[in-house]
Amino acid sequence: MLAPPPGQFTNCKELLAYVRTFARAQGYAVTIKRSRSDEDGRIKNMLLQCDRGGSYRNQLNLTTSSRCRQTASRLSRCPFELYESRRNNIWFLEVRDPNHNHEASVNMSGHPIVRRLNAEQLEQVRHINAASSRSR
Repeated sequence: MLAPPPGQFTNCKELLAYVRTFARAQGYAVTIKRSRSDEDGRIKNMLLQCDRGGSYRNQLNLTTSSRCRQTASRLSRCPFELYESRRNNIWFLEVRDPNHNHEASVNMSGHPIVRRLNAEQLEQVRHINAASSRSR
């Protein structure tokens, strides 16, 4: 799986859309790990990671036998990371770690970030709800 090539973009949304489209074509998905804002509240940089990055956090301290649902985690501590930063109103993309520790996904529907509705689809849902139409 390839990392997107470094580049320059006019805004953050354009950069994020480019990265997510590129990643989807390669068989992985990208999420925002961390972002920082400046004094004006505008985002100044973001750290992106593979959606399989990280590890399961057992916040309730349950044992595997005391869990109600016996499920597995998608997280596999994937080291893939990208860094995007804004300098002089130009966004720069930098590849921090291009490596993945898993195979590419054949079916992208297993990635929740890929199943999100876009702005156009959300507006269509709002329009249907406002018209009191029943969804199919």
